[in-house]
Amino acid sequence: MGCSLIAQLLLICKLSNRVTIWTESALCDMLLEEDKAVGVELRKGDERWTVRSQAVFLAVAGFARNQGMREEYLQKPASADWTLAHSSGDDGNVLKMMVSKRAKTSLLQEAWGVPVIQDPLDGRKIPGIFELSKPHCILVNQCGRRFCSEARPYGDYNLDADAKAPSWLILDSVYLRKYTLGSLSAQESKIEMAVQRGYLTRSSTLSGLAIQLRIEPDNLTRTLDEWNEMCEGGKDIEFGKGGDEYQRFIGDESMKPNPNMGTISVPPFYAIPVFPGDAGTKGGLLTDEKGRVLHENGGVIDGLYASGNVTASPFGKSSIGAGITIGPAMTFAYTAVKHLCEKLENGITVGN
Repeated sequence: MGCSLIAQLLLICKLSNRVTIWTESALCDMLLEEDKAVGVELRKGDERWTVRSQAVFLAVAGFARNQGMREEYLQKPASADWTLAHSSGDDGNVLKMMVSKRAKTSLLQEAWGVPVIQDPLDGRKIPGIFELSKPHCILVNQCGRRFCSEARPYGDYNLDADAKAPSWLILDSVYLRKYTLGSLSAQESKIEMAVQRGYLTRSSTLSGLAIQLRIEPDNLTRTLDEWNEMCEGGKDIEFGKGGDEYQRFIGDESMKPNPNMGTISVPPFYAIPVFPGDAGTKGGLLTDEKGRVLHENGGVIDGLYASGNVTASPFGKSSIGAGITIGPAMTFAYTAVKHLCEKLENGITVGN
């Protein structure tokens, strides 16, 4: 939905005949004079352009695809291979440029964490939110032990997950009969395809599954025994799966008394890796209520505005739900452009 929304807004700009859209153009430098933004240098193909203006608005991505910056800034720097951010962006170049210009930053240690799985049929990286919340499955670490409530808010998954290794979603044949796993349904031919392609691991026994996953079989068996025993009472006494309205809402209401709990006991058993991924980085340039970029020495960089993942989230470290990036990006873009339009008196001149 987010891509569709942005595409429609871009189409409005194109059809307005008031906005010039340059594709395949890169920002090379921000032009500042006495801490005031006076234009940018762009590279379009083999040509370099200088665009001078009374204001500059940055609406770009963060640094989710830059492994070096992830290692430098993120509190738990997982691999850039596990991010859902677009592969051709999120390189952090604009952020690094503005840091060199002494722009103030915040929340650089944070990312929009989300559990990521590979679709069992085509290998695409997708969010694993609803898959984890259903009954008849649990998450285990490399030692074969649970470490969190699988149905907790997805933004919290990375807090407890190992940043350097995937965890495993363990499920049985009942799960695949009742629910989808990415685009995988209960068709035997599709399940066989997922196994053959290596995206899904299968075994007729728990110990056999553990051996394939390089987990101590006794650990995994003990974890499943404990889980199945808790399912009989409908209460997760370890991590509280299904313990609040949010978790129950994304479970299976037909399961009583707990819509997030169901035994894992009917072979064959399956496993799919779950990665500590993200939907982009959460930190970046610090802006005020008008979307103006702040200077590290106090005050603002006059004429410079920003919104989107290149900026620090106005919600701080919290992740309150879907749309938490695109909503503030649009809102602060509106307030920024409104403020800058009130200030602008002259047009923009462009020179080669």
